[in-house]
Amino acid sequence: MKKVLFCGTTNLDYFIYSKLLPVEGVTIKGNFEQNAGGKGANQAVACSKLGNKPFFYTRLSNDMAGRYLYSSLVSDGVKTKAIKIVKNNKSGVALIFVDEKARNLIGIAPGLNEKMPKTEISKALKLLKKNDIVVCEMGIPIDSIKEILRLSKNKQLITIFNPAPVTGKLSKKDFKKVDYITPNEHEAFELTNIKIKNKNNAKKAAKKLKNFGCKNVIITLGESGAYALIDNNEIYINAPKIKAIDTTGAGDAFNGALAFGLSKGLSGKDALKLSILVGSLSTTKKGCQPAMPTLNELIRSKLIKKNEFSKLF
Repeated sequence: MKKVLFCGTTNLDYFIYSKLLPVEGVTIKGNFEQNAGGKGANQAVACSKLGNKPFFYTRLSNDMAGRYLYSSLVSDGVKTKAIKIVKNNKSGVALIFVDEKARNLIGIAPGLNEKMPKTEISKALKLLKKNDIVVCEMGIPIDSIKEILRLSKNKQLITIFNPAPVTGKLSKKDFKKVDYITPNEHEAFELTNIKIKNKNNAKKAAKKLKNFGCKNVIITLGESGAYALIDNNEIYINAPKIKAIDTTGAGDAFNGALAFGLSKGLSGKDALKLSILVGSLSTTKKGCQPAMPTLNELIRSKLIKKNEFSKLF
């Protein structure tokens, strides 16, 4: 099994579950929950719960939020050797509203997530060797993403880039260092200026991202599944019919599962199929990290069978 390193954000998530999402000038009532979150951390936990205990590079303070987040990562089996503790600063926090239709509204105070020095990135990547896997998301600074991709290709690592949320632009030189890019339909639009309303639009956007230089392209389509160009093969996979109650961390579950599947030697197509099932099942629970499913939970849900993904067991 290949080693995996996730590079990304960590936030303490404050959830309010209410009938409706808030609008200007209107006060809403709801139920409150607190959980560890952040896109990078969510992805690392998703991978860990499936069975590959990954490394994670992020930045935390020694404040209340940072101590809570660090402890949560340890309890979920994530390796914390690459985490940088910066004392007397602020860890990231997020306020998340979720309505009864599982839609969400999110605000973030990024804190230490806003800066990731090159020296720290280089040190973290030393934990991996040739053909291991590195995953980064776009909540971290754009210069840090470029450095992660540059150093990863120098080390001949497999790179997964989740451009969420889209906060800047990469050059074709940067995109050529991406082995798998995984935008959702909204992020794909921001990257390509192609609105994705159907499979044909997804195909056009995927081809444009390929032309940018990305080796493989996966566009996630929510409850409609995903469209992909993997090893120059066109793939469309439907999502299972699931009663969602909270979609907040579904994309993170998808990316964590993709890294896990590839680390276990699954083909790109099978890793994609697994990722869709993991992302879908994660929406049946509240929160992000607490909702990330294990392989046993996937089996109990009857979404997969052991003989279907034999390399995982």
